[in-house]
Amino acid sequence: MPHLAIPTQRRTNQLVSGLMSLVLLLAACQIEDLNIEIVNEDGSVLFIVHENDAPDPAPLSRFGVVSHYSGERWEVATYEESSLYRMQDGKKLLKPLDELPEIDALAVGAIRFGEVPRGFFIEGSSGNHLVALEEGRVYEAYANRGAQRGHISFTIEHGVAVKLPPVTRPLSSP
Repeated sequence: MPHLAIPTQRRTNQLVSGLMSLVLLLAACQIEDLNIEIVNEDGSVLFIVHENDAPDPAPLSRFGVVSHYSGERWEVATYEESSLYRMQDGKKLLKPLDELPEIDALAVGAIRFGEVPRGFFIEGSSGNHLVALEEGRVYEAYANRGAQRGHISFTIEHGVAVKLPPVTRPLSSP
């Protein structure tokens, strides 16, 4: 009977190669492609989102702010959340791929907290809405366009938004 086992060195090389591919894939999933800047203007907070190393604002499909304290969110998107799901036996299920709407990415320049940019919808069907930024609380702003994403943490000090050092696990992560 012929020996069918792969030689040990070859098996080890295949295993190492496979593991390296997995590590690179997982690392790529954690790379943030979008940078978010905070601008305090006339008593309100503007967020400007750029692609890494690009001067022009990036088109977006979703942008939001979540409170680290309460978990409340303020979110806008170029699609209505209800268009992504269907109810079946009392459960909310993602629609099949061929039934999902095409999700546009729109250039907005800057997003002012609390205002819905043209072409966007307000999200948050859960009823858990963030309506005001409170002094001393920590928040996270996040942006998405397809697989591209970015986030920053900030707080409100003396009425202005101040960027905080990066967090290791963003609240906007699934």
